[in-house]
Amino acid sequence: MSAARVDSCARCARPNHRAYIPDPHPSIYQPGDIWAAREHVSSAIHRLFKASLLAAHSIYASRRAFGSAITWGSARSRRSIGLGPKSRPCLILQVTAQDVIICLLASFDGESRLSALPKVLQYICIPIHPHPLARHPNTHCHTTPEWPEEGMWLIASPFRLQGRVEGRWQDRRPQGSRNGSFQLSPAETEAIIRACEQKQSHWEALCGTHEKAAKNYLEEYEAPANANVEGTPSPAASVTSRSKNSPRLGALRKKIFSGSKSTLNLPE
Repeated sequence: MSAARVDSCARCARPNHRAYIPDPHPSIYQPGDIWAAREHVSSAIHRLFKASLLAAHSIYASRRAFGSAITWGSARSRRSIGLGPKSRPCLILQVTAQDVIICLLASFDGESRLSALPKVLQYICIPIHPHPLARHPNTHCHTTPEWPEEGMWLIASPFRLQGRVEGRWQDRRPQGSRNGSFQLSPAETEAIIRACEQKQSHWEALCGTHEKAAKNYLEEYEAPANANVEGTPSPAASVTSRSKNSPRLGALRKKIFSGSKSTLNLPE
C-alpha cells in the first residue's frame, strides 16, 4: 500500500530494502520510476492554484464542477519553468507521445511536521516511508527499495515534465547497487493517481465553497514567512532578485491563472 487509508499496511510491517535495477536504457520512461529533474516545487503548486480558480469559476458561473478527472494546466511563471535550484526526484505517472506527467518529491529542508507547511502543501503532500508520518492509518506511500531518508514528501499535484532530466534517481545507500534506482509498484502508482484525483477534488470543493480560498492560500504560500520550504529564498523574492522587471504578485497571479488550450487528462 498505501496511498489510501486501509486497516493495515503490509509494507510497513515488512519493508523492502532490496535493490531495484531498472532498464539500462536511460531514455525510457516507465510509470512508477523515479527520475532526477530540475523542476521547481512551484510548478506543482501553481498548477493546483490554476485548476482551483477554474473550478471556482465553473461553480459560481454555471454551478458545474470539473468532475473526477484531473485537468493538467500549462501555467508557467518566471519561477516555475523548470529552473529549480537543484535536481529533484520525480515520480513518473504517465507517458504519452507528447508528454511525461510527474509528481515531485521534496524534503522542504527536512521539515517533517505537516502543520509547519503552508496550508496548500498540507492539502497535497503525502509522506513517503520512513517519514515519521508514514504509518497506519495515515495516507502514505512506499518506494522500492524503501526511501533512504526520513522526511520526504510526495507532492500530489501532477504536471507536465518541463525541466532538464538528469537520469534516474540513483540509489546511494551503502548496500545499494551501483546501477540501482527507486520505483513505485504498479499498484502504488495507481494508488497515487487515485490520491491525486481525490486531493484535487477536495481542493476544488474547498475553493468552490470559499470563493477567496485560492487567493488566500496563494498569498500564504508566497509569504516570506514560508520562504525556506524549498531551501532557497522565497520564490517571490527570488523572482525579484533575478530581474528588475519581475512581475508584481498581481501580475504573477494573472499569468498563473491565465487560460490554456493545452490540457491532458489522466485515465481513471
